Amino acid sequence: MAKTRTIPLGERLLSETARWPASWDGVREDAVLGRALVRVFLPFLEALVASHAAPTTLRRHFGNVWVLGGCIVRQVALEGRTRRAAARDLVLEEIDEDGGPWIADFMTEEEQTSFDSTCRKLSRFLRGRP
Repeated sequence: MAKTRTIPLGERLLSETARWPASWDGVREDAVLGRALVRVFLPFLEALVASHAAPTTLRRHFGNVWVLGGCIVRQVALEGRTRRAAARDLVLEEIDEDGGPWIADFMTEEEQTSFDSTCRKLSRFLRGRP
């Protein structure tokens, strides 16, 4: 009987980020921005995995970062902004110590609170604050 290797949750979640750009793109140009956003998010997500956070915490933060990426891609497209802007700058325009963008269209208040918590954590990480 062949042994199967169980892939740890953190490793699996990190590998799934490769598919995020395709899930966000509405037009072909969105994929370039999406890949750049993933490169910005990866150090934060890798640090979360390395922190040995609980599985529910990992899933929550990964899910919220995925939502943030989709929101940024959509905003860039709606505003007709250049997709060549630095991805890190686009992220930092959307998040700060108060949280992230308001996404009331498809989030409950509880989900928005969770999303804002992730955005605050990501903001502190990207700005080099504890």
